[in-house]
Amino acid sequence: MTYSTDALRWAIDEFDESEPWSYEYTYGGETRIRSGVDTFRGFSGILELHLNDEERKKYDIPGIGTMKIVEDERNGEGGGDYAAIIFEIVAEDGSTRLFKKEGYYASYDGYTWDGDLYEVRPASKLITVYERV
Repeated sequence: MTYSTDALRWAIDEFDESEPWSYEYTYGGETRIRSGVDTFRGFSGILELHLNDEERKKYDIPGIGTMKIVEDERNGEGGGDYAAIIFEIVAEDGSTRLFKKEGYYASYDGYTWDGDLYEVRPASKLITVYERV
């Protein structure tokens, strides 16, 4: 299946998943139940689901295929503001492509994913580091 980066961006923006929740608590000696539904939309919704359950790494993107989180480059509080997620799309025909979505972190607002989305490929690089003697 062939799709453009723009088509993928649009399909991710259309992602919409709901998760029901409930819990019991005691108030004034009486047991009560609270329940509701959390709705996760777009790329931010996928990442929030990923944060809530890092074991789940696959998300259905209608009309495109399945998204799998491959690498998570988030530094969080005190780790700088750059953030990126590398993910793989397995299309309905079994073909795979890798993409990178960039964003940033701000302590007052959390992660914002309004950066670039582009296709990537793995590349090995040899680097030199200097260690203390």
